[in-house]
Amino acid sequence: MSYQSPMLIREPNLRWPLYLLAAIITTLLVLLMAGVLRLSQMHPPVNPRAQPVLEGLIRPGTPSFEEVREKIIVEQLKATEGRQTLGGVSVEVSGIIRNMTDRRLTALEARGAALDAEKRAIAERMVVVVPAKQTVLEPGEAVNVRVLLEGISPEAERAEVLMEVTGVRFD
Repeated sequence: MSYQSPMLIREPNLRWPLYLLAAIITTLLVLLMAGVLRLSQMHPPVNPRAQPVLEGLIRPGTPSFEEVREKIIVEQLKATEGRQTLGGVSVEVSGIIRNMTDRRLTALEARGAALDAEKRAIAERMVVVVPAKQTVLEPGEAVNVRVLLEGISPEAERAEVLMEVTGVRFD
């Protein structure tokens, strides 16, 4: 004859509702996060560092711009490469833009780019130098320009950097 204790230890009957409640809450959280992710992908990202496009500039392709381009010189071009926290590469292109014309520049727009071996841009960014950095650029005066290129793939071949003037306006 086997011994039977007067008390049997049983699991509480209330355990299954707790499991069901935890499953429902977890499912709702997963659906909520999926909805937030979907909404964030539908809207274009807002770039807080986006600069306005200037109107009324002399742009490449016009005869007057080609004459001016020779007299607005980009000097001491250099690049500094860094790693980003999410695994990407950032390149800071810096240089000096000198106004060798005989007129005051009231607007100056420049483009910085990282190029591959075939001279194709793997990353580029436009910056407004004048009037964003200083109000005017007098004849013979120079301004330091820095362009930060972010989100470059670490596998991308970076052969050289480029900085060029893409638009000017005179006083």
